[in-house]
Amino acid sequence: QDLAMIAWSFAALAWLDAPLSDAIAAAASAKISAFEAQDLTLMAWSFAALCVWNEPLLTSIAAEAVCRIAQFEPQDISNTAWACAVLGYRSRPLMDVLSAEAVQKMGECTPQDLANMAWSGAKMSYANKPLMDSLAASAVRNIGEFSTQGLANAARSFAHLAYAHLPLMESISAAAIASISEFDSQGLANM
Repeated sequence: QDLAMIAWSFAALAWLDAPLSDAIAAAASAKISAFEAQDLTLMAWSFAALCVWNEPLLTSIAAEAVCRIAQFEPQDISNTAWACAVLGYRSRPLMDVLSAEAVQKMGECTPQDLANMAWSGAKMSYANKPLMDSLAASAVRNIGEFSTQGLANAARSFAHLAYAHLPLMESISAAAIASISEFDSQGLANM
């Protein structure tokens, strides 16, 4: 837990210290089985936020996450997927268990979790139909809670995966029209 907090603290400050990152990665890889689910996620998020590629650490995190996926909260799931997408770390077994667990916990997901999962899948060209169906249905139910960025990211992510879900697209359209004045230029371009 201490290693994950140190990594998170430096990442939150956008402070890249390569020798410290290397030392944290080595120590974390050696102790990865002692990490809680949230610590695994914090470690992955921290290295992604700093754009630090460390394959042994990512492989250790992925292996441990696959074994303990039931302990992951929705935010752990979406943040782990986000970290993998940012770093370009592709692990089909990890994405498969993250997707399956996300479907199981979809009712607990926030709009940010939904948008992160959709964005991560699109970034990695990972189109898992049960996940996409579940994300779309949950997004439709919660569309009023989405930020303009969340709307734009969801629309772009589903489009990137060529996943046409009529109720979702209609919901995004209605929500975007209702909040069109709040979009920034990038959000408008992503719609």
